[in-house]
Amino acid sequence: MRILDKNEIQDMPTESWERMAYEDFKKIIVNKKRAFPCTLGVAGFAANQLRFGFMTNNINSIEAYKKIAAMLQSFIPCARSFGKNTSLVVFFNEVTDFGIENYEEIFWNILNSIS
Repeated sequence: MRILDKNEIQDMPTESWERMAYEDFKKIIVNKKRAFPCTLGVAGFAANQLRFGFMTNNINSIEAYKKIAAMLQSFIPCARSFGKNTSLVVFFNEVTDFGIENYEEIFWNILNSIS
């Protein structure tokens, strides 16, 4: 699993789902009128310290869990070198809206499965 910075994403085709997901995220995180609640995330984005991954697997699949684990294994050893406001942002090519509570549960299930 390859982890990208925002410059590498800018090289992706504009019509790809990955680029569109990133552009939607970018609109939210740089919106001055409706400030993104995580100031560290905004600072990390501005300084190109965030890293991005993209998943085509079903969000609840074992394959997705394994690929997230692989992303984290490549991200964690390098994370400090990206800057103090780094985070790994993973986008899923998912058409179903599970709702915020379910996404939170899925997130913790993924993390618990790889610990």
